[in-house]
Amino acid sequence: MKADEFNKLVMTRLNKCEDVLCSKAKEYSTEEDSLHNFKVAGRARGMSAVKALDGMMTKHLVSMWDMIEQMDSDQSYVPSRELVSEKLGDMVNYILLLEGLIEDRRNHER
Repeated sequence: MKADEFNKLVMTRLNKCEDVLCSKAKEYSTEEDSLHNFKVAGRARGMSAVKALDGMMTKHLVSMWDMIEQMDSDQSYVPSRELVSEKLGDMVNYILLLEGLIEDRRNHER
């Protein structure tokens, strides 16, 4: 893949992630706290918000591993663009949310 093609792919992914995170914010966050659901889920389960995120992210990670395993075991298998977009987008978003939780903790320790 040429550099310009890869750069376009990256920008498309980042734009899609931004769209999803912004649209899901209405469902999963509050005006005061973008990370609300992870904090509430953590408290409800007696764990930290980052541990709650880890549990939710693991579901998406396993799904991605399954896709990788299928690609590895069947060299002719190429997942659909829609599947790749969903699975990889979920992982990028959870990594960004994890960064948000880390920064939130850092800011509250000051």
